[in-house]
Amino acid sequence: KEEIEEVNRGERSNDYKTLLQEKLQSVTKEKIEYMVTRETGPDHDKEFTVSVSVGGRHLGDGMGKSKKAAEQSAAKNALASIDL
Repeated sequence: KEEIEEVNRGERSNDYKTLLQEKLQSVTKEKIEYMVTRETGPDHDKEFTVSVSVGGRHLGDGMGKSKKAAEQSAAKNALASIDL
């Protein structure tokens, strides 16, 4: 969990998706999948909800104003919920 705090403080250049990938690669070869599960709002002000899973196992969800931001949020939430 220390790595998450380092990213939060800007002390670590890796993003949450990279950090999640690094953590999961140490225990599985399964592919990490990000899927947009919801889009709300008008075209000029969308909000996306993304789900992240590995090997069919749901790890977390996230929201953001772009798909990329929602994926980062989902990865951050997944990192907080898994214990590696």
